[in-house]
Amino acid sequence: MLARRPLLLLSVALIVASIVLAMSSRVPLAGVFLVALAPTLFLVGSSGLVAGLVPALGVWARLSVFFAAVLVLGLNTYIVALIRPLTKSAGTFATTPLRLTPASWVHLDSNVERIAGRVYSLAGPNIRCQYFMCIQFDGIFMPRPDVQSEYWKETIKEELFKKGISLSGVGPPAAYLKVLDTDIGACRRRLSLELRDAEKLVVGALTEDYRVCLPGAPPDGSEVGVFDYLRLSNPLAHFIANTAGRANGRPVELLIKRSLFVDESPFAGTHVARLDIDVSSPEPAKPVSDAFVLIQAIRSGWDKARCGELMERRDIERGMQLMDPVYRKLRLDEIPVRLMRDIGGRLVGYTASSSVELFCTDNAIHYLVSSPLPNGREQLQVFRFDRSGLLSQLIVASVDKPPNEQVELDLESIVDDGTSISFALWYFNPNNSLVTRRQQICTPVSKSSVGS
Repeated sequence: MLARRPLLLLSVALIVASIVLAMSSRVPLAGVFLVALAPTLFLVGSSGLVAGLVPALGVWARLSVFFAAVLVLGLNTYIVALIRPLTKSAGTFATTPLRLTPASWVHLDSNVERIAGRVYSLAGPNIRCQYFMCIQFDGIFMPRPDVQSEYWKETIKEELFKKGISLSGVGPPAAYLKVLDTDIGACRRRLSLELRDAEKLVVGALTEDYRVCLPGAPPDGSEVGVFDYLRLSNPLAHFIANTAGRANGRPVELLIKRSLFVDESPFAGTHVARLDIDVSSPEPAKPVSDAFVLIQAIRSGWDKARCGELMERRDIERGMQLMDPVYRKLRLDEIPVRLMRDIGGRLVGYTASSSVELFCTDNAIHYLVSSPLPNGREQLQVFRFDRSGLLSQLIVASVDKPPNEQVELDLESIVDDGTSISFALWYFNPNNSLVTRRQQICTPVSKSSVGS
């Protein structure tokens, strides 16, 4: 028979050692490895303590108690999660995605604005440190909602906007999207999505369960104490967490991507004008006599106040990436600008370009997008939208820039009389932003109507 006293002493020693190791994070270099070892010692010591406290048992009986304790103490709070697991996701999608146009809109009925869930549904505490070999130990935390690798996030409206889908418009909606997010207990939530067409027939549905915490554990994002770390980070807990695998994140994006498609290519009234501007051409470039004129003075002439809330929304959300590669292939000239209408009818602008300027008039909204081309050239794209957010004209100008100069297109100077386009280019020194000259471009164009 295993002697109880040596077993109890050994178990207590292992528990004490695990606590000491769990608090040794400040030990240079080796600290993180000592901390990682602590939960294993704690599990063995705790299980041995349970086996040693049971009197009058034979060797095999005491070993059975020991392994049973390993199973129960190792799983501890994970037992609840295993008893109440996540239901497998279920979805039905339209054989052919619903085709929308820029003038279409989708009616959104949602009880939440934003959803977020664990990437790994049963993940336990994580050691957080910086630099190679974890030189700086920052603590032990439950999965953090602000870390992309630990939490997926979706904002319902933004997922629709990113695909060019408006949430208000003229006439009846082209589709109806209902989003219902509910608490189903044991740190679980259930997201139910249902998409109906204009006749209100169901064309797509998706149900997805996800976790926002671990039952019986500290809240996600919080720092974990020594005891919680020791009981939640043992090898058995890690095995269960790894077996559960990754969650099916971003369900709203999945349903939209499989069920809705905004096709702008056949939209009537969109005209494309292509120009090739050579600075060595006969078109004169006039020097600017006042050497202290700044390029900012030109930009200040763009009346951004007329853009109203559109400008404010763009400033707030300009970090969003607009298009994924699939949608870029479907759009006219890979247009890097979209304007949608939110539920209140206000325009929302998104762009995938890092260099975008905005100019608004009473009748139109102009976006200027500049991007570098090979051999020092630059491509300027000017998108003209009407005030409802529909694209009406696209000007694509390839500019042969002089060495060591930047070029700026004056959006307010654009004049299109149907047979020619006229606008002004300003050249400036990027080192000091001083304008060097002004070039007036006036060229006949053969405009091609897209979709006609």
